[in-house]
Amino acid sequence: MRLSLVCSLVLAAALPLYPQSPAPAPSRPGGYYRMKKVTVVDEHGFERPMPALSLLVPSEWQFQGNVRYEPSTGCHADMVQVSFRATSPDNGLGIEMFPGVHWQWSDDPSAVRAMQAASQQAMRFGRRECEVMPPMTPEGFLRRWLIPRVRPDAKVLAIESMPDAAQKVREKAEQQQEMAVRAGMRMNIRAEIARARIAYSLAGRATEEWITAVTFSAATPGPSFNMATGQMGQTQYYNCGGYLIFAMRAPSGQLQAREKLFTLVLSTVAVEPEWQGRVTQVLLNMQAADSKGARDRSAIIAQSGREISGIIKQTYENRQKAQDASAAAFSQYIRGVETYRNPQTGESVELSNQYGRAWVNNSNEYILSDSPGFDPNVALKGNWTSLERAKP
Repeated sequence: MRLSLVCSLVLAAALPLYPQSPAPAPSRPGGYYRMKKVTVVDEHGFERPMPALSLLVPSEWQFQGNVRYEPSTGCHADMVQVSFRATSPDNGLGIEMFPGVHWQWSDDPSAVRAMQAASQQAMRFGRRECEVMPPMTPEGFLRRWLIPRVRPDAKVLAIESMPDAAQKVREKAEQQQEMAVRAGMRMNIRAEIARARIAYSLAGRATEEWITAVTFSAATPGPSFNMATGQMGQTQYYNCGGYLIFAMRAPSGQLQAREKLFTLVLSTVAVEPEWQGRVTQVLLNMQAADSKGARDRSAIIAQSGREISGIIKQTYENRQKAQDASAAAFSQYIRGVETYRNPQTGESVELSNQYGRAWVNNSNEYILSDSPGFDPNVALKGNWTSLERAKP
C-alpha cells in the first residue's frame, strides 16, 4: 500500500493531459525548445533533504517547489502536500501543480452522520480527518471546490471535455476495478477528467488559464446500522479524490498556442523512487500508530462510530492496493514520452515523443526540436550531445 499522494503524482506523470494531435510548432527561432531539469526537494521530512519530484521547464523560466507536511491530519492521503510553480521571465506564462484532495461519503445518511461525528471528535484531539462530501464529477469539483479556493476572483469561461485523456482515465479505472475483483475486493471504481478555462487579471494583465482535474471514487459495499430500529443493513461507502490538478496560464488570446509547450513540460513530471519509498514507510508507521490510538480512544467513541471508522479505513486500504498496482503499469505510450540515451555517459532520460531529436549539454540542459536540419551546435553556443533513442 502506498500513500495516495504518491499515486496521484505517478498518475500525473503517467497520463497525457491533452490529445496527441497536431499542435503548433514551438514558438522559438529555429523551432526548438531549450529545457532544464528542476527538482522539488523535501527539505524537512527526513534526516536529510531528498528530491521528491523532477521535471523539465524552459531554461529561462523561474521555478519554485515545495513539500509541506500536515502532521495534524488524520487523512493520510493529504498528509504530504507537494506543489510547484514554473513561470516565464515576464510572468506571463506559468504552470502550477496543486496538491490533491481526498474525501469520503456513504449512501447511508446514518453512516454520513457517523463520519461527521467522528471528524468532529477527532478535531477535539487536534486532528483533521478527510472531508465528508458526496462524490463529484470533475466539473463539480472544479466549480464548487477547487476554483473558489485557488482562483477566487476568476470567471469560469467553460468546462472543456478532454476525450482522449478521458478514455485513458476510464480504461485505468476499469483495470483497477478488475484488479480489485481478482484480489477478492468488491469495488466499483469511476474516474473522469475535465479542464476549466478561466479568465482573471494578473498584475493588471488579462490572463486565461486551464485548470485540469481528475475525480476518482471507489465505492465499496459495507454494513450499515439503523440507530432507530437497531437493525443492520448494507450500503455503499466511497473513498474519493481530486488528482492531476494543474494550472496552465498565458496572456489572454495566447492559451491555445501554448498548449504544446504545456504538454511537453507536464509529460516530464516524475516522482523520485527513493523519496516515494520513504514516504510509503511513513504512512505505514502512521497507520500502525492510528490502530493503537483507536484502541486508546475506545472508551469515548461510540461503538457505531468505531465500526464506521473501521469500514472507512478498510475501503481506503483496498482502494490503495488496487490503485498502486495499476499506477505501476502505465506505459510510455500513455505518458507521451520515450527514452533517450546519452552515448557519452550511458545515462537515460525520458522526454516527450512529440519531437524528432534531442540534445543535452554539460549544464544538464536539453534541446528538443522537430525542425529538420536543426543543430544546436551550429545555431547555439556550447557543446551539445545528440541523444539516441533507446528502449526503456
